[in-house]
Order: sequence, then C-alpha cells, then structure tokens
Amino acid sequence: MESGSRPDATAPPAPALAEGWGDKSAEPMSNSSPPAKRKYKGEDIMLVIFILSMLCVELVFFSGIYRIDDGEISALIATFDEKRNPDDTYSIIIVNISQARKLESFNFYLKDENDTTQKYGEIALQNISGRVQGIESEDTWDVKYPEGDADLAARAYDVEHESDTCDQDRETKGRFPVIFHDHDHNEKLSVGDEFIIRGVDYSDVYEAESGWEFLILHIPTGDFIGSIILT
Repeated sequence: MESGSRPDATAPPAPALAEGWGDKSAEPMSNSSPPAKRKYKGEDIMLVIFILSMLCVELVFFSGIYRIDDGEISALIATFDEKRNPDDTYSIIIVNISQARKLESFNFYLKDENDTTQKYGEIALQNISGRVQGIESEDTWDVKYPEGDADLAARAYDVEHESDTCDQDRETKGRFPVIFHDHDHNEKLSVGDEFIIRGVDYSDVYEAESGWEFLILHIPTGDFIGSIILT
C-alpha cells in the first residue's frame, strides 16, 4: 500500500431484488383474474324488502302512533265521567282526551250487557250522500251555524226535542237515544263536551239502561278510543 493512499472501500453488495421488482418488463407475479362481483338474485332483493317492511310495521305498532285525519301523528285516548240524572238520562262528559279532533272523525256506539250493538252513528251533523246524519244538539248547532243548512238545522231540532215533537208518532221515538253537546263550539271532540243518553224511563221508549256500554270510535284508525259502563 502506497503512502498516503486510502484503503479500498469495499461497497456492500446490493440487496437482491425479488423477481419482478424494479423491472418494468417483468411478468406479473400472478396471472389470476380479480374476484368477480357478486350478482344478487331476485330472491335476495325480495328478502331485503320484506325485512325492511317488517321493521316499519313493528315501528308503527310498538310506538302506538298513527297518521290520521288532521295530518298529525298521535294515538288517541279518551276518558269519561258518568252520572245518572233525575230524569233518567245519563250524562257522559269528556274529562280527558289526548288530542282534540274533528267531530267528523268519530262515531258513537251503545252496546247492551251482552256486548251487542244497539245504537251507533255519526256524531257531527252532516249530509252524507244525501242523508242527514249526526246527533249534535240544537243549542250548540245554532250558535255555531246561525244561518246554516236548513236540513241540518231541522235534524238538530229533532235531536234536541224528540220527546216533545214525536208524541203523536210513537214509532219515531227512540231515533235519537244519544245527544251531543259541543259546549266549547270548536267543532272538535274535546274536554268538557257532553253526551246525553236517555234512560229506560225517558218517555217510556228509550232502551239504554244500567250495565250498557257507551263507546267512541275513531273512524280513521278503526279504534275505540274510550268507553264507559252506565251505572
């Protein structure tokens, strides 16, 4: 070794490259094709739709909510107070209702002690396909519609005064065993409204008596929202 010269630096050997690395011309390591996408069959799609439908049904059922007449979502529950009056009529007063709704949304039912429906019908005075129906009293009807439909006004008068106007025609008595008083005149079934049910001794023709049941049906859902036994 000559003076002043550096010893030879031995460079470490370059690491061996795996086959295909650093060589663009190298063949791919594998000739296998990428996995094919799964094709869903009609049965799979129908199963998913069925499961989603059942989940929606359960959600509505267990939450106890319904989309009803006013475009709102709510379950309806009503409670009543009942007393028998000296003239053998029954007063049924609404003491609580989860939400006031239009009278046209309800029917009343009167069932005997054997659970047989004896009387039922519309609560709101209205003309349905040419037939006048409803049991609203004359006093509340005249306040709400002083110049309203003459046929409906006549119906309200008959409902209110049946015992006075039908004495000469016994066969027509008992047509209106239930009268409705919309005391707050809001055209809705709400707290404070009252039903009068004529009792067994009212003009000797009314059939409602102790042990019968009075019920309110919510037409859009088909559910009875409340009931009370006459005592």
